[in-house]
Amino acid sequence: MCIVLDYGHGGRDVGAIFERRKESEDTYRFGKMLAQKVKNLQVPVYETRTGNAFVSLRQRVAFSDSKKPLYFISIHRNASSTHKACGAETFIYPNSRAVDLAETLQRELVASGFRHRGVKCASYYVLKHTKAPAILLEVGFIDCAEDNRLFDRQMDSVTTQLAIQIAYACTKKI
Repeated sequence: MCIVLDYGHGGRDVGAIFERRKESEDTYRFGKMLAQKVKNLQVPVYETRTGNAFVSLRQRVAFSDSKKPLYFISIHRNASSTHKACGAETFIYPNSRAVDLAETLQRELVASGFRHRGVKCASYYVLKHTKAPAILLEVGFIDCAEDNRLFDRQMDSVTTQLAIQIAYACTKKI
């Protein structure tokens, strides 16, 4: 019983940038905190990247598949071309076995103050090709001041609640 956490982007792929924020740094910081809290709940966690390293999508999927996790969770921050969108959204591959956990994690993000943008289906590479049920979290918009305040101020409580839900979902699968 384990999960794989994937911290979006990294290295030469910084992801979305707004002002001085970089998605790769935000996702790493958030993900490391989440990983520690999940580990504290006695659920083993593997991470697709450590530090600011570039890891290809194919490498992320291969790493996850080698660990045979109960869930693969990829963490991201969104961005809008108009800089007017705000909120959290959660993605799964169509007909994914991760829909229940995705809906639960989305509810936790909304409960922490993020606007509800829903659980949606997408064919993102890591969702489509990972053998484990996969979820991609968009933890707010990096170009939304409201989301950044929530992200920075609520990170401890958000990661605590997500960790509890992830651990609970994993224990239900045993």
